Amino acid sequence: MQFWSGSELAKDFVDALLETNPELRLSAASALKHEWFVGTRNHLNTRSSRSIRSVTRSDHGHRVDPLEVDRLAGDLQRLAKFQQQSTKHYGFL
Repeated sequence: MQFWSGSELAKDFVDALLETNPELRLSAASALKHEWFVGTRNHLNTRSSRSIRSVTRSDHGHRVDPLEVDRLAGDLQRLAKFQQQSTKHYGFL
């Protein structure tokens, strides 16, 4: 199968899900363990998650650390770029 664009792991993931032979097709349980899917979840559980928690906790009369906010913004931009690269123009020919 040919794709317009997307990461090689994403293409492999979709190929495995679209396999016409049921015996070779990726099961739902296996799909959740696929490297692309696991990598995406792990990528989300980065410093950003911790930063979000720390910023949301700091609204109880405590001052928010501007450096932490800057780090959070940078993490979110990198995550958005990663997500865009993973799914950008996803289609197949």
